[in-house]
Formats: sequence, structure tokens, C-alpha cells
Amino acid sequence: MFRHRLQISLLVSAVYTYVVINVWTFWQAGGIANVGLWGALWLLISPRTVCMTLVAWTVMATPVTLLRKSFLTCMYCVIGLI
Repeated sequence: MFRHRLQISLLVSAVYTYVVINVWTFWQAGGIANVGLWGALWLLISPRTVCMTLVAWTVMATPVTLLRKSFLTCMYCVIGLI
């Protein structure tokens, strides 16, 4: 059950990160007036955008996941009681 929730939350956070990075990249490029329709579509799948999304998601999601997983195990619960 926890694994399924974790997978869903990681997927949702990856999608949100992708949307934020795309909006930021589109804004930096100058909007639709500067890049045009094809440029806007290219920004959605450009390697730079994908790499920025992967780096941002890894930096944000990995520490949260590790901390959540480590503090929800019984070993840390027992150590905390001692």
C-alpha cells in the first residue's frame, strides 16, 4: 500500500515539476510572440527542458522520499523510544 502511494506521489510531483519547468522555459524564451507555435511545441520536448526537469525533480523529490521512508521504518521508532 505504501509503495503504491509513493509511486503515485512521485509521479504527480514529476508531472508538476515538468509543468513548472516548461512554464519557466517558455517565459524565459519570451513567450509566444518570440518563439511562435512550433517553438512552443519544441520547448515541450527539448532536451534542455527534459534535463532541467530531471535535475529539479531529483533534487527536490529524492531527499523528501528518503527522509519519509527512513523515518517511517520501525528501526527509527524503536531508537526514538530509547
